[in-house]
Amino acid sequence: MSSAFVARGDGHGLFVRDWGCGPPVLLLAGWAMDSRIWGETMLRLNAASLRAIAYDRRGHGRPTDGGGYDYDALADDLSAVIEASSLHDVMLVVLVAVMPSDRNRKE
Repeated sequence: MSSAFVARGDGHGLFVRDWGCGPPVLLLAGWAMDSRIWGETMLRLNAASLRAIAYDRRGHGRPTDGGGYDYDALADDLSAVIEASSLHDVMLVVLVAVMPSDRNRKE
């Protein structure tokens, strides 16, 4: 199990957890969550001989504050983690929380 910061050119640093070896699975937490949400999942992936990587997005968990919370910056962060972790043929798993809206229900 290892963890490190991936430096970004805009002064931002992304905290990355990188556990195990084998085919890589990159775990992306949803809004208002950080990489700790994946702890149990990472252990199960490791038990299945998979490498589990998760990182804290800007404004969540332990990244250094570098601003730039737009979609382009977030996509560039994802790319930087993939590159810094030397990931190839990676499976991306994204956690998104949604709730049904009362406005969308038909009576």
